[in-house]
Amino acid sequence: MIFHTDREGNWIFLNPAWTDITGYSVEESIGQNFQLFFIKSKKKKTSIIIKLVDGKKEFSLHDIVVVTKDGQSKTCEVYVKPLRDEHKNVVGINGTIRRYNQTTRI
Repeated sequence: MIFHTDREGNWIFLNPAWTDITGYSVEESIGQNFQLFFIKSKKKKTSIIIKLVDGKKEFSLHDIVVVTKDGQSKTCEVYVKPLRDEHKNVVGINGTIRRYNQTTRI
């Protein structure tokens, strides 16, 4: 799935695959902070997001645990990079979330 957030981490775009992964509709999720949908990350992962927003890091690829609408947890791979405006200012984060195939994940 593809997503975009603002500088504060609020969803500003989610494609329909979001619903397939989480059970939440795009409409009920837009404007919500991304952290509400994931198991709290360790400080290291939080600092990655801060570095992306501050323009100190160009991208990150790591695992996250998504909490679905029905309370299940799903381990996913997330690729994130800064979202920049026409003046190259960081205005948020964009990226992709890919759910691991449960039969092949160790």
